[in-house]
Amino acid sequence: MKPEVSDEIMPLVKGYVSRRIIDVVYMKKLLDEEDFITVLSLAHRIKGNAGGHGLDQLGFMAKELEQDIHNGEYLRANHTLDQMEAYLNECKGHFLQ
Repeated sequence: MKPEVSDEIMPLVKGYVSRRIIDVVYMKKLLDEEDFITVLSLAHRIKGNAGGHGLDQLGFMAKELEQDIHNGEYLRANHTLDQMEAYLNECKGHFLQ
């Protein structure tokens, strides 16, 4: 699903998307290192601020990631991170058009 973002905030959203891509790559590393507390913290922050940037879907995925970690479903958490990364890359491509 492509986000609807106004021209006025487009530069902010582009920067936000780029930073979240970095966060997702970092969370994958943290997940491999079993640093679940830091993954939870980052996921919670993304869940809270994604909607304010017009990226509600990202917020829903971050919530799912939190649930995966809380439930000890670490393979599923890795899959959720893959989905988040794909979504962010799709957004990045959409914004470059």
